[in-house]
Amino acid sequence: MRRILHLIFVLTTLLSAAPMALAQDEQVPLPHILPDQTRFIPVGFGQIIEIALDQPLAYRVFTLDDPWRLVVDIPHVNWNGLRPDVVAGSPALRQLRFGEFTREWSRMVFDLAQPLTLTMVEFDTDANILRLRLDPASASEFAAQSGAPPGLDWQVNDVAIIEGVGDLPIIAIDAGHGGVDPGAIRGYVLEKDLTLVVAMELRDALLETGRYRVAMIREADTYVSLRDRVRLARVAGASVLLSLHANTTETGLARGTTVYNLSESASDAETAAIVEFENRADLFSGVDLDGEEDLIAEILVDMAQRETNLLSEEFGAMLAENFNEVIDTGAISRHRWAGFRVLKAPDIPSVLLELGFMSSPRDLEDLQSEEWRASMNLQIIATLDQWFVKMAETRALMRN
Repeated sequence: MRRILHLIFVLTTLLSAAPMALAQDEQVPLPHILPDQTRFIPVGFGQIIEIALDQPLAYRVFTLDDPWRLVVDIPHVNWNGLRPDVVAGSPALRQLRFGEFTREWSRMVFDLAQPLTLTMVEFDTDANILRLRLDPASASEFAAQSGAPPGLDWQVNDVAIIEGVGDLPIIAIDAGHGGVDPGAIRGYVLEKDLTLVVAMELRDALLETGRYRVAMIREADTYVSLRDRVRLARVAGASVLLSLHANTTETGLARGTTVYNLSESASDAETAAIVEFENRADLFSGVDLDGEEDLIAEILVDMAQRETNLLSEEFGAMLAENFNEVIDTGAISRHRWAGFRVLKAPDIPSVLLELGFMSSPRDLEDLQSEEWRASMNLQIIATLDQWFVKMAETRALMRN
């Protein structure tokens, strides 16, 4: 079955190459998903999915194991009001995520409630409907038939564009999540949207100082893998990587910012839960992670990591202290340690900044306040100014 389905993907892609190319032209409107005509039909313990489009498109469909997922890739589309809760009421489907995935492809990822193998994949060219059928299977059967088609390119960007002039330090700004990966969700507010707004405003503020250049890891609602976030910062020659996120919790009344530095063990249970969520972003976005940990292991043995970690911790401590004194009134800015994958570059001092708790009404209001974000950006810039002076002093001491 898997070989037959892969052949369908290839033939369909070749037949639809021209429409796909046109869709990338900025002068041509993107194809549309039609949410009102997209249907999810339970069939016994299985499921039929009908994805309605306004025109024929290339597609590829496959399943991934651990956890059970169905992945549907189509060329870039306008989602046209499609909502994640569209799968509510379908017992076989737990959740839907969707968004831009690579330079050419958009992606839909369905979390499955049980192992369901693809038994039908067809495109109705009269109605422009991609029709999929999933039927129950054993866990071993599902695993045997799952896996991404060979040769897929997950990379979104070749390089990060460096903005600014002169021989100035480069700050890599990583807006967390993006594209098919929404991050945390609170009502209609998505973490990926908040972090992108903050990142763009921070970029502008840094460039206005005339003291820094900036490399944006993403500048739009695009998916970038965790590995590529680090790679893009390294290729840009960044002096520091600042990864921006927004926190959430289902229990307690936590609020305020948290600054994270790299550690192989989480500092507490709350941190461990956050790390698991952030580090599994690639997994839940439908990426095959085979070999990833080997790459990380190779990076971690680099001797440069010791010096980099010390410089990172100095920056993290300064940032948390400045936040606590200026913008985090009524809350404690936390400085913690955890094994976030985006902090594992051996030669770039890196911090992950949780901007606040989306589960806190106060924090959510702050995150959506231009005035609050401007105040936060001033503190980040002031910290960078202090840190570069301190970094030069620290490196001089370490090398004497």
